[in-house]
Amino acid sequence: MRNTLIIFGIILIGLELTLYLYWYKELYSMQFFVLLVLCHLGIAVSCYGVLKEYFPRSKRITYTTAFLFIIMIILLFYHNMVRNQNDIDKNGIFAKGIVQKKEYGSKSTRWLESIFYHNGMKYKSTFHMKIEDFDKVNIKDTVLVKFIDKHPKLNRTEKVIKANNNMQ
Repeated sequence: MRNTLIIFGIILIGLELTLYLYWYKELYSMQFFVLLVLCHLGIAVSCYGVLKEYFPRSKRITYTTAFLFIIMIILLFYHNMVRNQNDIDKNGIFAKGIVQKKEYGSKSTRWLESIFYHNGMKYKSTFHMKIEDFDKVNIKDTVLVKFIDKHPKLNRTEKVIKANNNMQ
């Protein structure tokens, strides 16, 4: 059982390195984060199983492993969020997008979904807005999108350019 868990952990670590080195450029942010969380969960389960084989009665290791796993997930999310935003800030270029959909979330969340084109390909971007500004924007209004030239899926809508009532 111990050998199986070790092999499983090595495979998941390889998958995680592949995600970091290649797939983060190809996947949307949420898909990337979900796959990384699943890899981290699998690695934590594998480590937990190996530790349980070595130390079957030690509850301290169980609590330590759970705590370290939670801290690792929080740091992973923070690191990837900061890395993506810094990449967009440093290497980003601008394009005009068109609002395609207005979404009403919970009581305080409203967002726009827009599309923009780069090198003949169509990409999506979202933009969270204040409630008071949300009603001023219509479908087909223009937005400004900042993205990375090589990886347009990593993007951020900066602001609404043209909307009713001259909102900017």
